[in-house]
Amino acid sequence: MRKDIEAHRAYAAFRDEDNVGEMTRPRKTSSRLWMLTALCLAVVGALVLWPPPLGTRTATMASTTTTRTTVEQDVDVGEAVDLTTFLPDRVQEGRDACRVPNDVLGGEDSWACLATVNETAQNKLFWWFVPPVNEAAKAQRKKAAPELEPMTIILWLQGGPGSSSLFGMFGEMGPFGLGPDLQLSPREWTWARKYGMLFVDNPAGTGFSVAEKGEYCDNTREQVSQQLVSLLRSFYTTFPELRKGKLVVAGESYGGHYTMGLSALLAKQDFVPFLGVSAGNAWIDPVHHVPRYPDVMYNLGIISAVERARIEDYTARATALIKAGRMSEAFTVWDAMINGDLLGAPSYFANVTGLTDYFNYMRMEEPPSEDLFGKFVDQPHVRKGIHVGSIPFGAHSRDVEMALRGDFMVSFRPEVEALLEASVPVLIYNGMLDVIIHPVLTAGMLERLEFPDAASYRAEPQRIWKDKKGVVAGYWKHAGSLTSVVLRGAGHMVPADQPEHAFHLIDTFIERASAAVQDN
Repeated sequence: MRKDIEAHRAYAAFRDEDNVGEMTRPRKTSSRLWMLTALCLAVVGALVLWPPPLGTRTATMASTTTTRTTVEQDVDVGEAVDLTTFLPDRVQEGRDACRVPNDVLGGEDSWACLATVNETAQNKLFWWFVPPVNEAAKAQRKKAAPELEPMTIILWLQGGPGSSSLFGMFGEMGPFGLGPDLQLSPREWTWARKYGMLFVDNPAGTGFSVAEKGEYCDNTREQVSQQLVSLLRSFYTTFPELRKGKLVVAGESYGGHYTMGLSALLAKQDFVPFLGVSAGNAWIDPVHHVPRYPDVMYNLGIISAVERARIEDYTARATALIKAGRMSEAFTVWDAMINGDLLGAPSYFANVTGLTDYFNYMRMEEPPSEDLFGKFVDQPHVRKGIHVGSIPFGAHSRDVEMALRGDFMVSFRPEVEALLEASVPVLIYNGMLDVIIHPVLTAGMLERLEFPDAASYRAEPQRIWKDKKGVVAGYWKHAGSLTSVVLRGAGHMVPADQPEHAFHLIDTFIERASAAVQDN
């Protein structure tokens, strides 16, 4: 195992034996020897470690990693539709062009297609909108036709970076789940039982979204967030009656970057009826997340004091690199410690714990349902129905992930603080069985937030949340417009692990946020 560890360190290229404290590069006089040694160690390590254990994840904070699928030429999948080609003068024609045949989604109404969000780069985002599926909403929709009834919409942004939000749609909180035969099965605790759901493959290059010129976004603040704003402008131009409702931005994992970056922009604009933001197991403030890993792993009992010292070494170096502004290098160190995308072999965490799922340390194998959604949407009749034509699909894009390496360790705590300063409702929640973004990592940020009610939040004792059966569902704190929740029995994907509790959580948040807006 010691050789394995050293191989990881050589591959990650972050150890400088001569200047450990200063985080400087190796001296030029020894650079060739250092590089040859590192290369040899990496090769030996790869041979020792390959193949990875069955079920080992190789996608950053993603549900699964896949290659992009292509369509055979003689298969009828229709043509891809770009909503923006109809705007602003042919709105109704655009609505009709994006309408999904009801038989594609179990008889439910929905709209889906692409929208250009950067004309120069020809970046286009794929979106799929599903109105509420309850009978009362359907009756109201029928009465309001051809317009849609007023509703609160939840915009869902998967993490990754590079993971398709269609995983959230079919694997977490959309109106239907999938069986082994790819048959749709109604989801009891879908968020669409009460709210409209807008699923977006974000950023360009993810899922069905395309970066036609190969120009992937390399930062969230200046590119990803702006392109999402562009998408929302097209969406609300197409469905102007929905401005009478509200919009909640929601996501998980690396979606913590997306949700906070976008929400900070929406809070300053009025074309969207922005209500608040929700982020689950969210990667928001890495400089204060990363140092918490040693305590988390040790106190979970999955490493000993020996491994803890190694983890402390990884996290100290990653944190120092973040503070030095060397974000891509910090990602490399972090990746070698727990993620393993750059190694082509298991991470140090996987080797010393034997765990193949850092999303839920109680689980040893990935649920078979997690790769079904990609097979479902790749069916010809689905492709044709959601107007993507022959666009290649991938559940996770490595190109997108690698493009955002420099963004990965950037902190979005300033955006959170700005939202709280403006009294925008913010919900931050965690499943307590997650390792990669454990509640203790999130607490590293929450404890440092500066906003008008920060002192009250820090002094507030946690409260017990019990469901209607009297079962302890989790724990929560609240002050000002900030609510934080830890859910029991859930890992990284809370809506998948605890669907009923997840629905009641988002429902309560939206109800209280709406009431607060009305009071003001």
